[in-house]
Amino acid sequence: MKILLSAGHGGTDGGSTGADRGKEKDRTINLANKVANYLKNAGHTVTVNTEKTSNGSWRFKNRSGYDFALSIHFNAFDGTATGTECWYKGTQKKASTLSSAVANVLEIKNRGAKATTTLYMMNIGFDNLLEVCFHDNSNDLNKYNANIDKVAKAIADTINGGSTGGSTSSSSNNNSTSASSYNGNSIVDYLKSIGQDSSYNNRKKLAQAHGISNYTGTAAQNTKLLNILRGSGSSSSSNNSSYYPKYNGSTSSIVDALKSIGVDSSYNNRENIAKKNGISNYSGSASQNTHLLNLLKQEKLKK
Repeated sequence: MKILLSAGHGGTDGGSTGADRGKEKDRTINLANKVANYLKNAGHTVTVNTEKTSNGSWRFKNRSGYDFALSIHFNAFDGTATGTECWYKGTQKKASTLSSAVANVLEIKNRGAKATTTLYMMNIGFDNLLEVCFHDNSNDLNKYNANIDKVAKAIADTINGGSTGGSTSSSSNNNSTSASSYNGNSIVDYLKSIGQDSSYNNRKKLAQAHGISNYTGTAAQNTKLLNILRGSGSSSSSNNSSYYPKYNGSTSSIVDALKSIGVDSSYNNRENIAKKNGISNYSGSASQNTHLLNLLKQEKLKK
């Protein structure tokens, strides 16, 4: 099949904000790429794109030429709503099975298939619009962060109509790496091999999220980023700074982890911590928070 995966929002439109202050558009593109990897492994042709261009205008006028088109989103309401739901127009297509598959993985409420005549993506011919969970609900978000790959596979398997095979990711909590047979030394080629955007702008974002400040695309920076993404490098190397105590818990939330060791977990303090650990322009994105949490677990989070 030829499949179109639309990662909700994009460009200047960040979408809703999660309990960790992460933006919806960051989560949707990460999840869409993971779903695409499974589908590609099953032999499908997959296009991944965001819904908005860099200036915030709609990218899609229609979705012609694809056998199936899915728009991926994360819900938000008041921090207490929970569950998975999937929208459709006319016929359900895979709405019911997508909603139940994701809800079962996350062990949250299945809100089911919902009909609409107003959602833009449905009105330009998309088959379904999936709301994965309420990412402003800490419980939903924590379960999602702990099961990202399982969610991706459940979506891919549903679209495929059967199993798409084994895992394509080396870690369920790593937002930027997937298994790859590429053994070369090019960060661009490596990112392409795992289905990630290899553009300079995305490499700069990845570098910032992994503690490489002032990224300009130098050979040294690219080698360091490549090693980090492959798991053979470290994004924190100073031995002369003071570090926060090692966190040994199981939470996937940097907020909860900091609270557990008695550290101010407010956004402002996390922004200060991020700066000290080489993350400039901290916005509370999922990748940035995951990186801080990983440093904390390794006792490498600088005070």
